[in-house]
Amino acid sequence: MAAELGGDGDRSAQITELVRAAQQGRREAFDVLIEHYVGDMFRLAAAIAGPEDGRDAAQEAFVAAWRDLPRLRTPATFEAWLRRIVVHRSQNAIRSRRRRPALSLEASEVEANRVAAPGDFRDAVHARDALDGAFEELSPEQRAVVALHYGAGYTLSDIASVTETRLGTIKSRLSAALRRLRAVVPEESR
Repeated sequence: MAAELGGDGDRSAQITELVRAAQQGRREAFDVLIEHYVGDMFRLAAAIAGPEDGRDAAQEAFVAAWRDLPRLRTPATFEAWLRRIVVHRSQNAIRSRRRRPALSLEASEVEANRVAAPGDFRDAVHARDALDGAFEELSPEQRAVVALHYGAGYTLSDIASVTETRLGTIKSRLSAALRRLRAVVPEESR
């Protein structure tokens, strides 16, 4: 078994092979899977639950995936299955730790805005703070839909599949979330 995944052509077959090996208890196979998916899963969890809670949620998801892997019936669906676990763990992190904001202003953004225009920077900080607060007030399900759609680029159909939720429900959650977020963003900032 390869220590890392090869070219795109047979990547799907390699992942399926690694999943089967991991299902048989081969930890090194699961380690390769973790290395392959860790970046995407951490970004997804952080988009939903914020950087700190997202890191914890992603780690918990990988532990849960290792424990539950023998019960995965179709190894070819590993990625979708893992994403579902990450989404659920991220939503649980939101429910249990609502005290911290989910989004943070990166230091590089702060510096770029400060150099550009201090007045605009202050306005941007206030708008971002309002948006962070509104995002934090969204339900875990709404946050997941917004993060998956706008943060990870998923289609609404893909989100319905990943979260095992009806498409109509996904559309409703996104619409409600956007209404709440738009209510706090000044018209001229849109």
